[in-house]
Amino acid sequence: MLNTTFLKNKINRQIKQNGQTFVFIRYKEDQYHQVSSEIDQKVVLEGIFHTTNNYITKNTDDGSASSSKPQPMILTSYECGKQVLPKDEVIISNQKYKVIEKNNVNSFDVAFDISLELVR
Repeated sequence: MLNTTFLKNKINRQIKQNGQTFVFIRYKEDQYHQVSSEIDQKVVLEGIFHTTNNYITKNTDDGSASSSKPQPMILTSYECGKQVLPKDEVIISNQKYKVIEKNNVNSFDVAFDISLELVR
């Protein structure tokens, strides 16, 4: 049996020591589900920004070619992560990111890993 209380305390301690504050912005949608410029809600949470590499393999005539693409993510507690929804936006180091998805890490209800995409 896994002690989830221990895991929660361990993750929360790491976030308090090494994390930073992020402000996620949710914009209102009109009747046609188009995003407007009006802010609907702001979500403030503590988390740890990190990146992972996604490996992409392309098949060519000579074989295959692999390349990696960095994937920005934020690790946060389960309670904080529940407030964030896909399409929310956050600004990190003067760059705007959009939330793609959030993953409940190992389905333990301990932490969320929020996947981001750079908005150009």
